[in-house]
Amino acid sequence: MVKNNSLRFRSKIWLESEDGDVIFSYGKMKLLKEIDINGSISKAANNMNISFRKAWSMVKTINERSKKTIVITKTGGKGGGGAELTKEGKEIIKTYFEINSQVENLLKMMENAFPDV
Repeated sequence: MVKNNSLRFRSKIWLESEDGDVIFSYGKMKLLKEIDINGSISKAANNMNISFRKAWSMVKTINERSKKTIVITKTGGKGGGGAELTKEGKEIIKTYFEINSQVENLLKMMENAFPDV
């Protein structure tokens, strides 16, 4: 018999466009949060152990698929570049992580509902 402590419910949350294209996922939200903290796509990518190219591609996809701009980028060069989230970007990551936390709490409740499974 499998005990409750080895039974785990899991879930992944993402937001799609009407066409079914993924706009936001957990990984993209983590990237946005890192950009917000660091003001840089490069630093965010380093902190997440992903390439700058991948991070840039994720930001580009987010901005292209969203109805509003989420990340404002500044071209690099001698003075360096940078990136910042728009007001909408900050709000979407806050809301996403709040919802994700609520879902995790629900999953814990579900695990507790199956004590002898």
